Amino acid sequence: MQNLTIKQVKRGRISDQIVVQLRDLIKKDVLKPGDKIPGEYELAQRFSTSRPSMREALRTLETMGLVEIKSGSGSYVASSPWQSKSLTENLKWLVERRSVVLKVLEVREVLQGLAARSCAVQITDLQLEALADTLNEMSQARDRNDADAATEADTRFHYLIGEYSGNEILNDIIQNVEHSYRSSSRALMDLGGRAMTSVLEHTAIIKAIKAQNGALAEENMRKHIASVRADIAALGEE
Repeated sequence: MQNLTIKQVKRGRISDQIVVQLRDLIKKDVLKPGDKIPGEYELAQRFSTSRPSMREALRTLETMGLVEIKSGSGSYVASSPWQSKSLTENLKWLVERRSVVLKVLEVREVLQGLAARSCAVQITDLQLEALADTLNEMSQARDRNDADAATEADTRFHYLIGEYSGNEILNDIIQNVEHSYRSSSRALMDLGGRAMTSVLEHTAIIKAIKAQNGALAEENMRKHIASVRADIAALGEE
């Protein structure tokens, strides 16, 4: 446990940032099923945050099925939270067509990355505001556990990235690919923490675009879609 790589959290919803980092450590098997998670006090020191924020983050991870909190003993990584038996019907449907979806995501990563790079060069203030609106809509939908609305906001974000790229050929291809991916996006929203992770990843993309840093915008977009791909690849693993 002493070798955990943890970044200090920044301004914003602190518990969300903690959840994303711990979820990533669990997904990468740095924290393995059955491992005891360091106590609230130790984690609060590592994250440079308060114990109440740590407590809220651990409870969120518990509701996701990633962590088991045992009274008087502490918090432990749950056993294989992505096993098929624990999946919703939407996620089981996604597992059944996973091979095709992963191929679509490979294409999305390239197309959306290129579009994000182009957006950073020429985006207007009004267009940037429209992207920010999708982020706010997705965040609010996540807060009220509205997976349908979160999917709508997520889809609109990616549509707009294509539209604002300024390349009509690229945009046409993106619109078609995003339309075919929409059902998969909705299914994935059933995975605990995915909407929250996407909000943070979309935030990083928008910041890079606002800074007119095309290389970083493409990098952050590709990281985002690679993160989605990794979540889908992990579904149903024993």
